[in-house]
Amino acid sequence: MTDPKGIAETLNNHFSSIGKSLAKAFRGLKPTQYDAVPTLSFSLKYVTSAFVEKQLRLMKTNKAVGLDNISARLLRDAANVLASPLRDIINLSFEKGQFPSSWKCAKVTALFKEGDKSDKDNYRPISILPTVSKVIERAVHSQLYGYLDSNNLLAVNQFGFRRARSTALALTQFTDEVLSNMDKGLVNGVVFIDLKKAFDTVDHVILLGKLKSLGLRSKNLEWFHSYLSSRYQKTVIGQASSPARKVSVGVPQGSILGPLLFAIYINDLPKVLRNTTVTLFADDTAIYCSSQSARDLQTMLNQDLDRLAQWLYEHKLTLNISKSKFMLIGGPRKLNTLEEFTLIIKEKELDRVNSFKYLGVIINENLTWTDHVDYIKTKVSQRLGVLQRIKHLMPRNTRELFVKAMVLPILDYADVTWGDKSNTTLMNKIQLLQNKAAKLILDMPKHSSATEALDLLGWDTLEKRRRSHRLFLVFKSLNGLIDWNFNFNHFKDMHDYNTRFNNNICKPQSKRTWGQHRFVCHAVDDWNALPDGIRNISDFSVFRRLVKNMQASCRSANFLENRGLCYLLRGEMETSSAAGRLLQRDGSFYLTKVNHPEISGPHPEQNTSPPLGSNQNSAVTSCQTLHNQSPTTSSDVYWIDPDGGSQANALKAYCDMDTYGGGWTLVWSYSFTNYSHFNDGSNAITPRPNWLVKNKADVPVSTNPPLNETDFNAMNFSIWKQLGRQVLIKSNINNWLMCHPGSGSLVDWQNGDVNCTIIKYVVDPSKSSPAPSKFLAKTNYGPMFYSSGRWSSTYYYFDSYAGKNWPTHDPLGRNEANQKKNVVDPHAAKTTEGTENGVFFKIKENTFFSYKEESLFWSIKTDYLLSCSVLCARQASCRSAKFLQNQGLCYLLRGEMEASSAAGRLLQRDGSFYLTKTLHNQSLITSSGVYWIDPDGGSQVNAFKAYCDMETDGGGWTLVWSYSFTNYSHFNDGSNAINPRPNWLVKAEADVPVSTNPPLNETDYNAMNFSLWKQLGRQILIKSNINNWLVCHPGRGSLVDWQEGDINCTIIKYVVDPSKSSPAPSKFSEKTNYGPMLYSSGYWNSTYYYFDGYKGYNWPTHDPLGRDETNQKKNVVDPHGNIFIRAE
Repeated sequence: MTDPKGIAETLNNHFSSIGKSLAKAFRGLKPTQYDAVPTLSFSLKYVTSAFVEKQLRLMKTNKAVGLDNISARLLRDAANVLASPLRDIINLSFEKGQFPSSWKCAKVTALFKEGDKSDKDNYRPISILPTVSKVIERAVHSQLYGYLDSNNLLAVNQFGFRRARSTALALTQFTDEVLSNMDKGLVNGVVFIDLKKAFDTVDHVILLGKLKSLGLRSKNLEWFHSYLSSRYQKTVIGQASSPARKVSVGVPQGSILGPLLFAIYINDLPKVLRNTTVTLFADDTAIYCSSQSARDLQTMLNQDLDRLAQWLYEHKLTLNISKSKFMLIGGPRKLNTLEEFTLIIKEKELDRVNSFKYLGVIINENLTWTDHVDYIKTKVSQRLGVLQRIKHLMPRNTRELFVKAMVLPILDYADVTWGDKSNTTLMNKIQLLQNKAAKLILDMPKHSSATEALDLLGWDTLEKRRRSHRLFLVFKSLNGLIDWNFNFNHFKDMHDYNTRFNNNICKPQSKRTWGQHRFVCHAVDDWNALPDGIRNISDFSVFRRLVKNMQASCRSANFLENRGLCYLLRGEMETSSAAGRLLQRDGSFYLTKVNHPEISGPHPEQNTSPPLGSNQNSAVTSCQTLHNQSPTTSSDVYWIDPDGGSQANALKAYCDMDTYGGGWTLVWSYSFTNYSHFNDGSNAITPRPNWLVKNKADVPVSTNPPLNETDFNAMNFSIWKQLGRQVLIKSNINNWLMCHPGSGSLVDWQNGDVNCTIIKYVVDPSKSSPAPSKFLAKTNYGPMFYSSGRWSSTYYYFDSYAGKNWPTHDPLGRNEANQKKNVVDPHAAKTTEGTENGVFFKIKENTFFSYKEESLFWSIKTDYLLSCSVLCARQASCRSAKFLQNQGLCYLLRGEMEASSAAGRLLQRDGSFYLTKTLHNQSLITSSGVYWIDPDGGSQVNAFKAYCDMETDGGGWTLVWSYSFTNYSHFNDGSNAINPRPNWLVKAEADVPVSTNPPLNETDYNAMNFSLWKQLGRQILIKSNINNWLVCHPGRGSLVDWQEGDINCTIIKYVVDPSKSSPAPSKFSEKTNYGPMLYSSGYWNSTYYYFDGYKGYNWPTHDPLGRDETNQKKNVVDPHGNIFIRAE
């Protein structure tokens, strides 16, 4: 058949007769009489025009239109006009007990499923009702559901189409119960029931009887009878439409009330099952029970299957036996011992399966989730494959939208159920999919850093997402936001003792490992790890935000770190009700004043105690209140209030991650009104940038102490001591300066010059002169600008002026006597080029900032950005000149010493932090700054040499091996081997250079201690006593953690071969059989020390990383006569 009208009519006849055909099998069956609920009754209440208007405005405009051709957009746009007449129609419908007949006819479109297109059974009907009818349905649904829910009339086992219920909750309840039974040594029997066209075969008489038993009377019951009866449908194919046909059974497809009416229809099913538990999600049904005896289990299930079959018959619902399956779930050993197991329903045997897809999740007989993970991998890989093929046609934001819409929902769906955090191997398979998606979005190479990709997108790992979802579910359960109780009990409810664990939830006991895989066990661990301040929050939106903030990587797009604390970036806002620890000063943390309990307790992801220099109970990585009143400049300058939930005493700050050390920086916005009165005390710039200038505390002052957000209270600046590394200075005449000290923070600056760079030259408005064309840095008092033939210094600067009669205003609270003093400017700037009044600072001509035309900000001339994680000693400041960071950890710079009594966290390996006892700086070994660093204790034994390199990608401390072989001709003699040799893994074969003697002290290092250095360096500096140097670094990652890929080496210094007195090598050959060679005196030399990924025999290895214990302390046999590095 090709005629559209004929096809439409054929399909319409088929669709409209499905329910009727199935109902014929129950002809003559008398409806069951149901007992009414005593003392309860339901009646429809009139709606208001406000309710109607709200529903119209909430309509989604992308929905298809029904047979009346009235679109949702039209209804929404005309909501204020239509609200009153629609209100009258709805209320009249309630009063008369009649549903408008014009809203009963559905438009049906046919959706092809699969198979033979000429078979009408391969099409699914999609029913579209008149859009306006949804307003009255929402009104009835809201009232009826509220009545049923408030009176607990819906079965607790029904999860479908109920508020605060979901498939994830249904699955979690089901799997937790099954795992609990497995933990007791029981076997679970589960039957998955499939019904044929369940919604289409609902009997109206039976449904009305159930509604009556629930308390519906007279006109209200008549209204539902009218709603269900005399319904029609037309099938539309293209422009062709079939004649209307009556639909006499079933709840209306595509309706709002239909799912709720079906839930009412099967509401009493759990009551007839005596041996089993049932989980219902609409018509998806699973019944299950457990037992140690297979025979008892079989008997219990078969008995309830008989009861189920009888109930289905009485309700005129048809069981699809071919699609109904059963599964036995238990441990592998337990299942292997079971006898033959048979289940029968309606005299037909059910098929047993090893896995089954229930509510979108594949469950297998051991509940291991391997099948579901494979299913996810297949589904996601297909979609990522599509993205891989078309990514070149899409901009980044579109690729990200694709992944968020098509991939992440698959990875997140029901993850609280199957996301077993104890099975890291299985979960890592899923993580690889997210990593791949992130790299596709960013168009990064396949082997690039996944962590970097996730950070750039601001994404949490999947485990962090699952952890959040578990915490959200616990919060909702404890606070009554979901209609399900996981039987969580606090310790304080179990006994009368006041302990620090009182706010913890009791974790269910597990006899076997099965019990430990339950959602409740993972969730309780996550919950108990939260600080009390977060657990005690009652507002879900606040709780959700704080959990996300706490988990956020401070290197993500939403957060940054300063002094080990987490700050929201520009554009991201915290409300005044959410706060945390803000700033660190003098080794202690200062709290923001907030309206909810203090957030305290160690960070849940912190494996060891908090870093030295912090409060033991402080939440080191929590986030503070940032009040974003409004951007004060186009560069995103916001108010930050350190004192509480108001704008009083707020400070302006802007976020700059492009500049060295990036972070929140205070901004003072100058506002003096009369340029000629620049130095007039009555017109002083208020507020002025406040910091200490050298040791004399000569700071700019204000005649009036700041008191509010435009005239800041100076006393409150004290907690900002540690904040900034630079200050952006702006006046209303639009001159900008970027200033930074030689060391430390501007607000904590004690000595050394302060460097400032002009961001924007501005015409002197009092002279209408052109922008300055020259800049003179070294004058008697400070820099000057040349404009209109003269030098001018009328811009605002500060100076380390040591003259008298210049009282100070100390906002840091260090000198109380200096507070609130009036300003006297004791000098005027005088130079040979010109004379202007002004206040100055000292400036250097050469700064390390480069100008960006597109913005007012400046960025450092390097290829890296240091993160800020305070894991050092108390005195450490990773943003000062004394320290640097590598891989998020803090290290002393060369020349700076920590006393042996001051210790801090130094290295991270395998997710744990190792504590340094001392950092020993014995002596400078080379001019490149090589020092002893001792990770093992307060002695020099087993110390390591290291040097600081901040010019190489990822810069940081790098180990140095200083070679000491005495006889060049004996280079390859095992008794004279270079000792110690650089130690790292080379590819998978672990062919590494070896030492004949295991290192034992600071000149002959104990190799076992090298394990601590796994994460440290990005390159190795190799030196021998004949003064040849190579710098070697891998294609990616750390040399000491290198697994694959080529290693590149660069010759730093060519050296004459002393045994031949030949000139320095003139050529470098990288690709030889074994490694690079140097050309000198007409031939190639390979007598320099290199390593190679050689796969030959007789080359035992010495593995200092402790990965292969059998390779320790072996003697060396060099089969080549030389040892080489593979270079490229």
